Amino acid sequence: MKILPTGVNLRAFASWVVGFSYLIPGFVHNINPAIEVPKACTNLYSLAFPLGFTISFLVHLGINTLIPPAGLTETDSIDYYNTFTPDEADKLGVGPGDILVGEEGATGDKENNIGSKTTIQKV
Repeated sequence: MKILPTGVNLRAFASWVVGFSYLIPGFVHNINPAIEVPKACTNLYSLAFPLGFTISFLVHLGINTLIPPAGLTETDSIDYYNTFTPDEADKLGVGPGDILVGEEGATGDKENNIGSKTTIQKV
């Protein structure tokens, strides 16, 4: 049974929850001052943005350090968007971005003359 949709970043969600959850008592007191909370909670709530951001960042960094995302070190072998100069691409081992798409969706490389021979378009 699939609970979460594809593309949900559980690391970011956990970091977000940790980053705001301890601020809830101060928020509740700010909405309704009749509800008594410790003074520390209202002081923490006053620092909600910088403190929440910092805590969320550190939690996210810690999670990603302890449990790195799958495919973190994978790289593309082709520079699809021509990001690098030819010298930079050579140093990184990345091929040129001149990829061709044929009529049937086959991809090819101009230099090696690989790919579909009909209706070739530059991507």
